[in-house]
Amino acid sequence: MYTKVKNCFKYSVLLLIVFIIFLSLNLFVINPIKSIEAGRNIIYMITEKDLLMVLIDYINIFMIQNNK
Repeated sequence: MYTKVKNCFKYSVLLLIVFIIFLSLNLFVINPIKSIEAGRNIIYMITEKDLLMVLIDYINIFMIQNNK
């Protein structure tokens, strides 16, 4: 009886350690990588939007110059 409880406790501690390792990997490895990728996507969106705005400005200037 005592050995069954001891083995059960051993496995529960092992599962707890695995769970803690999984949580720490999720917090310190996976989420920062996701946030870095999200930051890059935001930067790309901003630059694409800026390039689009510059292109629209050039088109507007070209249209204004042709109307004069």
